Amino acid sequence: MTISESIQPEHSNSACFPLSDMAERHPEAVALSSDEQQWTFLELQQRVNFAVAEMDKAGLEVGDIVMACGRNSVELVVLILACLRSGRIVLPVNPAFPDDKLSEIVERIGIKAIWCAEEQRLPHYLQLGREIVSGQCSQLSKQSPVWDDERICNLVLTSGSSGVPKAAAHCFRNHRASAEGSAHNIPLNIGDGWLLSLPLFHIGGLATLFRCLLSGATVVLPDNRSDLASALYGHSVTHLSLVNTQLYRLLNTPEFHFHKTSVRTVLMGGGYVAADLVAACQQQGVRVLTSYGMTEMSSQICTGEPVFTEDGGVSSGQCLPGAEVLLDDDGHVMVRGRMLFKGYWQGGCPVLPLNADGWFFTGDKGRWLEELPPMLQIVGRADFQFISGGENIQPETIEKVILSLPDIQQAVVVPVDNEEYGQRPLAFVDSRGDFLPELWQHTLRGKLPGFMIPDYFLAWPDPQNDAQNQEALSKAGIKAGESLKVDRRAFSRLATRLISGHT
Repeated sequence: MTISESIQPEHSNSACFPLSDMAERHPEAVALSSDEQQWTFLELQQRVNFAVAEMDKAGLEVGDIVMACGRNSVELVVLILACLRSGRIVLPVNPAFPDDKLSEIVERIGIKAIWCAEEQRLPHYLQLGREIVSGQCSQLSKQSPVWDDERICNLVLTSGSSGVPKAAAHCFRNHRASAEGSAHNIPLNIGDGWLLSLPLFHIGGLATLFRCLLSGATVVLPDNRSDLASALYGHSVTHLSLVNTQLYRLLNTPEFHFHKTSVRTVLMGGGYVAADLVAACQQQGVRVLTSYGMTEMSSQICTGEPVFTEDGGVSSGQCLPGAEVLLDDDGHVMVRGRMLFKGYWQGGCPVLPLNADGWFFTGDKGRWLEELPPMLQIVGRADFQFISGGENIQPETIEKVILSLPDIQQAVVVPVDNEEYGQRPLAFVDSRGDFLPELWQHTLRGKLPGFMIPDYFLAWPDPQNDAQNQEALSKAGIKAGESLKVDRRAFSRLATRLISGHT
């Protein structure tokens, strides 16, 4: 059993809303920068004040939950900060979700109002107009409550073992602790710019916003239609967070070179980092840090210089100030600390599942590398969730949708290695009718997010009659007369052998 407990950093001022604090101390510093305009901290506060007043007029009360549906934008940032300041709880959601999924989330979580950045969604619920984030007001509404770092301020959807998204609740003390821990390895100052390359409906996007808000750095908002290279060329970006997929595409952009940008540091997440991509960045003068984090710990838990192991793995860094990590005898990763969330939102309040000693079970398995200071390496999931291009994928979610298609009797989804995304889903399908992978992919596009669509469909194994793949079936441990449906590991071994051509 191993425990890594970090030193506790000094607390920054938590007595007031951080935007108000920054607007008073550094009113002319740039808070947000987009392709069209820049906003100082004072100007941003005035827009937040206006949005707070408009939510008051709409009859929203402290503790009401507001769903924010939209891609990254200045307007979405204003809405999130207005909810925080006025005591409402904001739930940013992926605008790619279909209406039936949004409606299910509204009913299950108890949403009181919806704000949409583009077209109106779910019109039978209370709508907040897009115009509430477009005005300015010099004074904060007198109805606004006293700032409280411990009050729940947001929910973030995260995958669960059942495939049904759970809503993780945070208070601002969690985000403040996360930002302070991050600053241990990645100091930020006024004049620095962090590219908001991760969506605000993910904890990584929110963490970027709050790191900049607390340090006085600039949040750089690229045009959603522009590519990453153009965003780096067009703005003074010193820091950015990426997953392997984004870095792979960036470095393969024709004529791209970090020397043409202001980038100094790249923070890698998403569970997979390629050694050759890290080396390419370092050769171009950019510092690369790997990390281990999760929604429930408000983003980063460990961060550090990457150490690649002989088995192809990579370190996730050392434990950050304010966080603690424990590995039990079987390598299960447990965490606790000031950035640990308030709990999963259930029945109108957060429920925090901890063991008797206050540890949160992450569902990951890891090991400590023989480095000083100790470096954590994540070796896999304790359950069957995997990460593809920075997105969590729960196989059961895909399987349920595949099983809803005509003539499908059984389905098992497993990950296979992919150079660009780390891992991608592969589906074994038992169909009573014809084997129609292209039709199934087309149909699934209307039922699942794009990153969940399997890249491959393979026929259900038949150990008795599949002479061509007998060796692969045998090595995978799949035998005639045995149940195939429950042995996911056997399917995973078979997929690896079939895709890699080891048959």
